[in-house]
Amino acid sequence: MTKDISLLAKVQKVEEVTVSGALGQEKSIVLMEGSKEIQVEIEGQDKVITFNKILYVPTLRTNLISVKSICEKGGVVIFEDDTVTVYKEKERVFGGTLDSTGLYSKQWMFGIRD
Repeated sequence: MTKDISLLAKVQKVEEVTVSGALGQEKSIVLMEGSKEIQVEIEGQDKVITFNKILYVPTLRTNLISVKSICEKGGVVIFEDDTVTVYKEKERVFGGTLDSTGLYSKQWMFGIRD
């Protein structure tokens, strides 16, 4: 989920979805979703990782990512102490640290191509 629609590509309307509980805000109605592509180097080759079905939720306080969705697509998420690292095909893609709100914030990306 993202609060910033400018981060998304291929934005489209979706059936009305209600989300609640994310960071304690009131319920929000979601009418849009999109995708985001990032280019990374994995095993010496340039590859594109695509995040699909990202809901646009303008009332979010921060962007959120689904660990379940990453794992369902073959990614691996490892939490260790106060850090998290996301792997794809055994290569580190991005990671973050635990912040004061109890969420992990993305702090760095590995092998990113512009």
